[in-house]
Amino acid sequence: MTALRIDTIAVDGFGPLQAAHLDLRDRKGIIALAGSNGSGKSTLLESILGAMYRETPSRGKLANLAALKGSTLELQAHNGSPILARHVVDATGRQVRQEAILRVGGDPPTSGKVKDFDALAKTVFPPEEVFLASVFSAQGGMGNFADLSRDERRQVLQRLLGLERLQLIADRCKERRKEVEHAIALLNAKVEELLDVDLDELMGQLQTANMEHGAWKTQVDELRPELERARTSVAESEASLRGIEKAREAWQETGQTIDRLQREIDATALSIQNAQRAQGKIPDHKIRLETARSIDKTIRELEPTIA
Repeated sequence: MTALRIDTIAVDGFGPLQAAHLDLRDRKGIIALAGSNGSGKSTLLESILGAMYRETPSRGKLANLAALKGSTLELQAHNGSPILARHVVDATGRQVRQEAILRVGGDPPTSGKVKDFDALAKTVFPPEEVFLASVFSAQGGMGNFADLSRDERRQVLQRLLGLERLQLIADRCKERRKEVEHAIALLNAKVEELLDVDLDELMGQLQTANMEHGAWKTQVDELRPELERARTSVAESEASLRGIEKAREAWQETGQTIDRLQREIDATALSIQNAQRAQGKIPDHKIRLETARSIDKTIRELEPTIA
């Protein structure tokens, strides 16, 4: 991490500050801010931390300082690349609305969501306690390195020297060691179980199992021909069943033909009966016909006489 340099800070609508702007790019030597009590000197300086961490050391969160509907805070800095941090806070309604944008170098800015700003800020800005202890002292001495406890100073130095990463590695190694020791204990227990096994007894069990397996295999081999015969018998039975089904269908068709022929026979017999009755009436019709012919002949013979 290179040295963090603050370039500009602009504050509008936080605490007593309205359109306040501080440009440190061309300033050299000792810089002092002067003004009456309550004019916003400390607020302006602490706004630098507010822009980086969304919270000031002695005045709390940015939402607590926002006085306008669109209070704005913008920080420009360098940390190897140009940095722009911009916050817009509206704390005048029932619900606080906050937009936080962070842009580093030529990369795209964050989405405006606070969680995205915080995630990138952790990789861009130093930890807050390091910044306070090394380059900044808030009002009332907050962040003064000399006033920190021994453990707090040790933590700050660890962060400055990058020892936190080593501590994380050490903690992970401890966790891994516990996992490995647990795995070793499980393996040792398995080994103890194997050592307690009677090898002769185990071999006897294996031999018995092999013999039983051989006996079952022999029985299976003996039953295999019967299985094949049974399969052949089933196939033949299925073929016979299909033949019977076809015969049944043929009988059904034959029955239908017989029924049709029977109806035709009945109709023929009725016709014969009618013909027989008609044949019995033929002599009477012949006599009647002869009588009619005789009468007709007699009439023709008498016609001249009558005339």
